[in-house]
Amino acid sequence: MQPRTTFASATWFFLPLIFTAELMFISHSVIQAFLARLEGATVTLAAFSIAFIFHGTLGSPVWAGMQYSLSYVADRRSLARLLWFHFQVAVLPTAVMLFVAFSAFGDWVFQGMLGASAETSGEAREAMFYFILVFYVVPFRNISSAILMLRRRTFLITLGTAVRLASLAGFLYVLPFWVEGASIGSLALFLCIATESVFDTLMAAGLYRSLPVSQEPPPSYWEMWRFSWPLMVNQAAESSVFLFINFFLGRLARPDLALAAFGVMRGIVMLLLSPLRNLVQTAQALTRTAEDLRVVLWFSLGVISFFSLVVLLLFLSPGRDWVLYPVMGLSRELGGYIAPWLPLSFFLGLFWGSSSVFRGLVIAARRTGGLTRSAALRVTLVIAVGSWALAFPEVNGALLGMIAVIAAFAAEAAVLGRQLFQGKKSAPHFPAA
Repeated sequence: MQPRTTFASATWFFLPLIFTAELMFISHSVIQAFLARLEGATVTLAAFSIAFIFHGTLGSPVWAGMQYSLSYVADRRSLARLLWFHFQVAVLPTAVMLFVAFSAFGDWVFQGMLGASAETSGEAREAMFYFILVFYVVPFRNISSAILMLRRRTFLITLGTAVRLASLAGFLYVLPFWVEGASIGSLALFLCIATESVFDTLMAAGLYRSLPVSQEPPPSYWEMWRFSWPLMVNQAAESSVFLFINFFLGRLARPDLALAAFGVMRGIVMLLLSPLRNLVQTAQALTRTAEDLRVVLWFSLGVISFFSLVVLLLFLSPGRDWVLYPVMGLSRELGGYIAPWLPLSFFLGLFWGSSSVFRGLVIAARRTGGLTRSAALRVTLVIAVGSWALAFPEVNGALLGMIAVIAAFAAEAAVLGRQLFQGKKSAPHFPAA
């Protein structure tokens, strides 16, 4: 049985994950800041942004792996099956991304569907191949991190992310000798994630050997698919939010500027609010009783309030220009396009944090059905907001993208919150650990 969750134990569990999330998103921002200093930066940033988002959308089942890993890490036999399950999940996204990268269909996706220029499309297709490789190292990181989380060794996960960031600096230094444009970013991201995965696996090896060898049969692949597909759909909806936004941004009067601006803005805001994403794993790993639920909810409220206020104060202060220009190295045109709308990230923090903790709770309660409903509503709202680009092509792309993202997370928070807390009969019950 897991120990009872208290404010102190939740804090010690979550604190290392703050640094983990920040370091992870810093690696994305470091890549963008590096690319922003290359010749033809607007095209390269736009190409990296759309390739990254397309990869994130198609690879959503893979990126949901942490959530189903936490649910199935139990004994050695289960872990072996869980690893093969991860590789099964990666097969279809790999096939589609190879088709996009190496066929004319890729130009239709990036130029015809997303509205990018021919030059941007060419760089995006080249970058896609290296993003595919990520699918085959992430499963090791997911399973190792799940073991460390359930043993409440989250500081080792943070250390692994620090190793990732340190390795990224070296990769960005040497890769321009071998590749160019957006491919520098995608190959560097793959290599640093691979380095992190190796480190996490080594850190979890001792804990793996301490897992029991159960005499019970491990969960079947069918059982894993049945439990995991709502998680995959929900992750796909979260990632496709950004894909749909890019689709509509490509219809604006200045598509490359809008695509580059939203990619950079997303990177900055997600970096600052990144700890909120770990409320999913925190709620999932720490909630087993009604008392745990109460502690997790109050703890999450404090975390959400803190980070939302931090971004609001930063983006209403002179620190905003420091982030955009000296740190990110943006041109005045690109920075001025983004700057007025950054304070809206306060609302993004409120709704992203709420949706994250509610998602973790429904997974912990094994009541994932609401995830598919929230996914459908999220995509519908993004399409509704994004369609303004068709009627008003002069609208600011950074503003349009931010409103669409806020609407998406607000929808998920509303649907999952209603499922969790509407009436006593629907109050969540959490299975014993």
